[in-house]
Amino acid sequence: MYNLKDAKQPFVFDIKKCDIDNAKQNDKNNCVIAQAIKRTKNVVAIEVGSTIIRVKTNDQKITRYQTPLPLHEALHVYDEVKKWILPLGRYRLNPPSYSNSLEIIHKENKRRAAKGNRPYHPKYDKRTGRNTPKRLNSRMIEFAKIRKTSGSELSNGKN
Repeated sequence: MYNLKDAKQPFVFDIKKCDIDNAKQNDKNNCVIAQAIKRTKNVVAIEVGSTIIRVKTNDQKITRYQTPLPLHEALHVYDEVKKWILPLGRYRLNPPSYSNSLEIIHKENKRRAAKGNRPYHPKYDKRTGRNTPKRLNSRMIEFAKIRKTSGSELSNGKN
């Protein structure tokens, strides 16, 4: 994680017929784009995601690039039907946008942690799914309401 950096310059690569032939469906490390980028020099490993592509070089640095929309759609089609819909040729990966940069992601995570608004730590009781404090059981609250109304009705009925 410490070697993970956002790209500063675009990354240019070529997609050839051999990349399409050697690619595997639903494999982020051996898809068409991964096969094409692996042929470039200094690339050790690659992980292709729907929005971000991570490239690991010989110096053990991992660089993040944004997946362009045409490549994203072509990968989706390839994973479904194993057919590459874009022409062979040169493609370019751009650095991540400002809103998708590591700096903004880290700032947002810090803000959420300070605020206590973390998606994996809900503020409600998981058993009931209600926004009640964990020490109060929602069933106990409902039964207390029933007891109050039924108790007053019983006392009124006896007199």
